[in-house]
Amino acid sequence: MSEFTIFVTITVKPGCRDKVLSLLKENARGARADEPGCRTFDVLVSPEDPDILHAYEVYDDEAAFQAHRDSPHFQAWSAASGDMIDGRNVVRAGRVDIHS
Repeated sequence: MSEFTIFVTITVKPGCRDKVLSLLKENARGARADEPGCRTFDVLVSPEDPDILHAYEVYDDEAAFQAHRDSPHFQAWSAASGDMIDGRNVVRAGRVDIHS
């Protein structure tokens, strides 16, 4: 199996941070509870700008990530948060084994 990792930076529209953060946390909880292919889903907040949120997600492989995108909690997150987000940057990456 090959791990699949994404790091998402989300810029939230003014006044929407708390609602977007709540929705993002629900999406993360759903992924961790309901998706066997989700290894990690952490939500981070920028200390410099509270309207910048990050999601760090690790999946078993790209198919597990696609299953996440097809899940009800992701679909709910996407539909509910769209109008409250100013920008999104997604970085896809694979982990480098530093122990070998």
